[in-house]
Amino acid sequence: MLSKHLLPNNVRVVLAPLTETKTVTTLVLFGVGSRYERKNTNGISHFIEHMMFKGTKKRPTSLSISKELDAVGAEYNAYTTKDATGYWVKLVHDKLDLALDLVSDMLYNSKFDAEEIEREKKVIREELHMYRDNPLMYVDTLLEKIMFEPSSLGWDIGGDDETVRSLTRDEMVRFRDANYHGKNLVVGIAGNFNPEEALKKVRRYFGASWEKGVRANRFAKYRSRKKKKPAVLVHYKDTEQVQCAFGFHGYSHTHPDVFAAALLSIILGGGMSSRLFIAVRERGFFPYRQDLIRRGSITRSP
Repeated sequence: MLSKHLLPNNVRVVLAPLTETKTVTTLVLFGVGSRYERKNTNGISHFIEHMMFKGTKKRPTSLSISKELDAVGAEYNAYTTKDATGYWVKLVHDKLDLALDLVSDMLYNSKFDAEEIEREKKVIREELHMYRDNPLMYVDTLLEKIMFEPSSLGWDIGGDDETVRSLTRDEMVRFRDANYHGKNLVVGIAGNFNPEEALKKVRRYFGASWEKGVRANRFAKYRSRKKKKPAVLVHYKDTEQVQCAFGFHGYSHTHPDVFAAALLSIILGGGMSSRLFIAVRERGFFPYRQDLIRRGSITRSP
């Protein structure tokens, strides 16, 4: 049975035991992402996520971290969204201690070595280029940019070449200290484990007092604005296909009509029997709005 707990340092814990499996997964989630950044530090949440795997006082190199997890056949990774940053480990159920020990060590004791930061800048820039070389993925970034501008919701989660190059160690440490603290942390465990024993282990590894952390980087609330004419953003690339994405401002997740809107989305484009699938895939019908070009409404992306 799922249970929720609150530690004295305000860390929230969610336990979901599943005796049918042989594994256990730990997810450590912080409520901070690109939406909380400033324009000149866009991408810092994602960069910090990368640096957590670059060595701690106890495990001084990235190889030290990966060897311990690979030795037990674990799966592990991290991710950054607009609202959250998560670190997860999945391994055999009797190795839960290892997962909690290692992830807590990364979060409390990462070194943020200056030389590693400079080396990782190249890695992150190549990651950004990889996504931009994939039109199917990049079209969503362009859509969010034009829909949510000038809000931070429209910014690329990874930042851009300029901001990634300019980020400093001091900026990263300050941002981490402001947002990586107990009140902003949820620890989730799902799989084959004893809830009472698991909670004791979470207290051991995540129960320490967080000296800093005030979540200083609040974001401005986004307000939808009605547009007088359609907004179009076009990015030209020499490929064999064209990727199109259409977006409309809808209801909030708490609005009573959100379920009707979700059903409408399925009818229009949610499956092989949807209107969009039939029109584009089966009938090959896709009218191009030349009138938008004549009115000068099309904007080129950088």
